[in-house]
Amino acid sequence: MAWLVVRRSWFRVFFIPTIPTETDDRLIDENEIFFKIEKDTFERYKPLAELNVAISKSEISNEEYDIKRTKMGF
Repeated sequence: MAWLVVRRSWFRVFFIPTIPTETDDRLIDENEIFFKIEKDTFERYKPLAELNVAISKSEISNEEYDIKRTKMGF
């Protein structure tokens, strides 16, 4: 399973994060390797990632997962 992550770097003043200096979208694979991806790719896979979270938390059944994933085109 892979995870989508938004990573932000912050400028800090006295250890308090104050100004974001960098934001990028990443994909983390099952080996915990980070891959930087484009914003449009992140947005395309975001609904699938949310669906994966829902099934992992048992909020939906396997049948519902398959139906919704098929409707998304994955």
